[in-house]
Amino acid sequence: MNKKLDQFSRYSDNLYRYYERLSADAFAERQARLAALGNEKEARCYADEVRFKLSKLLEIPTGRPAANATVVATFEKNGVLIDKLFFQTAPQRLCTALFLRQPDKYDLPGILVPCGHAKDGKASEPYQRAAFGLALKGFGVLIFDPIGQGEMRQYPAPKFAGLTPTSEHNMLGMLRTIDGRKLCSDFIGDAMCAIDCLLARPEVRPNKIGVTGNSGGGQMAYFLHGLDDRVEISAPSCHMNTLQRIFRDAIATDAESSPAGLLAAGCDRPDFAIAGAPKPLLLIAQKLDFINLSGVKSAFADIKRVYTLLGHSENANLFVGTNGHGFYADGRAAMFGFFTRYYFGKADSTEPEITPLSTLEATIAPDGLALNLAGNKSIPQLAVEEFRARKLSQAPEKTADFLRNELKITTLAPAPCDYFSRAEMIGNDDWTLSTFGLDDPVSPGTLSTLCLVDHGRSHPRIPEGERCTLLIAKQSAEEMLTSTSDSERRFALEVRGIGQTRFASAEEDYHALFGREYFLANTARLLGDNLTAGRVRDILIALATLREAGYREITLEGHGCAGVLTAYVTALGRIPGVAAVRLLDVPHSLVENFADDDYSLPEALLIPGMLRHFDLPQLYSAVAAHYCAEVRFNGI
Repeated sequence: MNKKLDQFSRYSDNLYRYYERLSADAFAERQARLAALGNEKEARCYADEVRFKLSKLLEIPTGRPAANATVVATFEKNGVLIDKLFFQTAPQRLCTALFLRQPDKYDLPGILVPCGHAKDGKASEPYQRAAFGLALKGFGVLIFDPIGQGEMRQYPAPKFAGLTPTSEHNMLGMLRTIDGRKLCSDFIGDAMCAIDCLLARPEVRPNKIGVTGNSGGGQMAYFLHGLDDRVEISAPSCHMNTLQRIFRDAIATDAESSPAGLLAAGCDRPDFAIAGAPKPLLLIAQKLDFINLSGVKSAFADIKRVYTLLGHSENANLFVGTNGHGFYADGRAAMFGFFTRYYFGKADSTEPEITPLSTLEATIAPDGLALNLAGNKSIPQLAVEEFRARKLSQAPEKTADFLRNELKITTLAPAPCDYFSRAEMIGNDDWTLSTFGLDDPVSPGTLSTLCLVDHGRSHPRIPEGERCTLLIAKQSAEEMLTSTSDSERRFALEVRGIGQTRFASAEEDYHALFGREYFLANTARLLGDNLTAGRVRDILIALATLREAGYREITLEGHGCAGVLTAYVTALGRIPGVAAVRLLDVPHSLVENFADDDYSLPEALLIPGMLRHFDLPQLYSAVAAHYCAEVRFNGI
């Protein structure tokens, strides 16, 4: 009879708690800096400092192409003249947009409307109502499709028909991660090109514009507020928050929303608004939004403090509506009033009655897909072409040097850890599974688990021996060990956040584009940490602990994504006690995986910038340079 117990349930959130502590420390340090600001000069220095940091961190694009918008049709609706157009944002990359204004009107204040995470982009009714309302109130309005939304979908294959914008963004984020870049740079670059396009219109006043948007469009509004001098006023809706609040609510944010290193640089989301201080700002929030209102208010308090010290408290404003997440009528009314008061001297918050555009009327490209425009290519197409054109070093030492530097590995022979065993065992009449907890002194409290199956026996300490196999578990050490009939002593290691210490429901797909594994990896990168680096250290510590128990001939084995993790470890160099390496069911090449639209490796396993130095063939060659290695390819 099976006596299975959930023996490590009390440790299943260890990794979450570890990052919660780091997030809280980063939040407290930043709050202390803000609290220490005492006058206008100090506030100005803080705003200038965060703007410099954010510009560098987000890799603000330079050398943008000329606006050169191509108008494909013009028509009138709701008393508004509409141009259907596209413009270039980068070589072989085009963006679809609509320009709205009243007929025969000039010297119009320009407003940019980047769309939020609506699958239909600029065809979404709330965004149309915002654009039409602004145009009817006397503005020249450019509304455009961000990457992965509306006509700007990047994955047109039928198998991706049900893909959400957030999933598209995370797939694109993987491509940028392995290239050492940030997806937010693409989004910001497109939005800055949209400003170029708007300011090139003869109907629009030169030099300065306003910007508003909801959700992901709200994010772009406050990004531009802080980073583009041409934006003079902004009204972001349903996005501003603090990263600590986001983490405490365990909300996964997509790739362009979470630039790696943001928290490590001492910055947070409110700093984008502060970087643009004291330009007029209206934060729009909703009481029933999944974006926690306490986080919004905390962010606004930070912003208001700096604006007040700069002598422009009146320029920082907060509106809280009664709805959920979205650009609802009350939020749009607040936005209309905010812009009309600033530009025309009198607030006009009434929303005009309109008939929204049909899908056909809002569509620019053939078949509603910008990729069908002549000369246009998707980001995945361009990325794969660039990857394939690279000449990667074949030298194993170059691969090892990159891994050591990026993962911050200083030794291949760390001290063995002071492990502990669990009294609760699982098994049946034939076998017993013993589990030992190992902790990394570099990141105490994270916990990995080393497991051993023996026939009818439990072990309070790791049993001594000379020869063994250490299996690196993909998800469950128990399943790996109890499914084998091999008589050789076999241990299985669940690295931090895997198996019994995993912060996720049992049903959740480990490879999910927007799951808990992604959430923790993303948090780590915001903090300047690397989840894969911690897992590499877990393996090295487990090997050291086995050596202490006498094992001098260890075979290290990993399957699928665990095989790639095992390859990272063994490509570093010769590890004491490791005699052989087995990498089974591993992918042959990341480049070819992405060329085939195969995104089966979890985000956490991708090392930033790796494809500037090596692809998987070079990684496996580096392993073979140090060990007797068996490599079998079969995807994940």
